[in-house]
Amino acid sequence: QQVHTCTKSTCLHYNKHGKLVCKRCTPWELSDTECIDKKGNWKPKQTHPYVNNYCPVISVALCCNNDIKLLTNGADTKHVSWYSTDYQTKKQNKNNNLSAPMAKSLLRSPCCAHFFSSFSLDTHCTHMLPLFHLI
Repeated sequence: QQVHTCTKSTCLHYNKHGKLVCKRCTPWELSDTECIDKKGNWKPKQTHPYVNNYCPVISVALCCNNDIKLLTNGADTKHVSWYSTDYQTKKQNKNNNLSAPMAKSLLRSPCCAHFFSSFSLDTHCTHMLPLFHLI
């Protein structure tokens, strides 16, 4: 469903003036054309005040709600670049990759030994064993 509905449990919050407002800034400003403003922000064609800018092909192919945005040279581009770089270079902690130890303990488990004995698995696919166990 692409139509945005404001509720207190999802997007409504009080601003600094005590007014209840949508954190998604709906209703969106209507526009008959697409343009890029002087600050480099993309203004999409907006024909409905509560329908986000979505890609119909993605919606149909993946059966999901989506929201697309063209990133030009505005502040959003800087924020996305910073976020993705920060995320990709984050420090890994000891709990980030537990699939290999879980798979090894699963192989040694007496209750699952008969199931996994027919598989000849190398070290590259042992991380998938917990998924087999769940199925």
